[in-house]
Amino acid sequence: MTIIVDMKDPEKIIGFVKRNWAHIVGWGLLALLYYPILRQLYTARWKNIDYEHAYFILPISIFLVWRLRKELAGVYSAAKEKISYLFLSIFVLGIAMYVFGWKWDYLFICAISLIPVSFAMTGFIYGWEVVKKIWFSFFYLIFMVPPPAAVLDNLTLPMRYISSHIAYGILKVAGYAPVKEGLVLTIGNFSALVGAECSGFRSFITLTALGLLYIYLYASKERLTYKAVLIGLIPFLAIIGNSFRICLISLLGYYFGEAVAEGPLHYGSGYLVYVFMIIGLFAADRLMSAVMHRASK
Repeated sequence: MTIIVDMKDPEKIIGFVKRNWAHIVGWGLLALLYYPILRQLYTARWKNIDYEHAYFILPISIFLVWRLRKELAGVYSAAKEKISYLFLSIFVLGIAMYVFGWKWDYLFICAISLIPVSFAMTGFIYGWEVVKKIWFSFFYLIFMVPPPAAVLDNLTLPMRYISSHIAYGILKVAGYAPVKEGLVLTIGNFSALVGAECSGFRSFITLTALGLLYIYLYASKERLTYKAVLIGLIPFLAIIGNSFRICLISLLGYYFGEAVAEGPLHYGSGYLVYVFMIIGLFAADRLMSAVMHRASK
């Protein structure tokens, strides 16, 4: 199979299709199989639970494969094609997950089955060496599949309490007189309920996706401990960032009223949290890199 083809030459395109028609049909059938699931995710599911980062996961995964196309062509040419029972087993498992999820209306199981199915098809068609080169692209797809609502609520609840408690402490140190009752934070006449969107969990997932992508692209050659420290900073930055967001919303309501606190600034503050966390992650990377560079001298 030729992975690289000159798209400006019609004859080469026709030749490519003739040589690889079986592969094209296979991937086309896979696209048709998962079209209803992806359509549901892209049009409703992610929007309803503020899971916006998921819109970019599939395109990024495809791009990560595309950027290695020349290297993959050489690896595939050198590999021997053979039937792998391991990949066949994984494929059957993935299809079984899809059928089960479709029958019982479990979107999560249907969506997550894309990972083993696409992984197995790639290994079965192109070989183990190709799979090893692009394993991260398969792993990265997990960030586009939101957990079930019940699981999501159970995961966000502890983070909501932690964020609200930190926000309470920040406001108190700043000279205000906040009152905290459970997940409700009150300053003056304004009360803010720390909802699931302020828990930090979604920010944690988004920043984890960004952080792992950053490490894969720019820090893949660093030591394992270096990567572990960067990953370990992600939940800390997510909780601190959302705690400051709660403080900001509370102060907006205190000074300007409920209409301002729940208006565009409420949603815009969420993007400021992402900016804060990304800057924090990159700053930590630069600082550790500088420290390691000095230590090596």
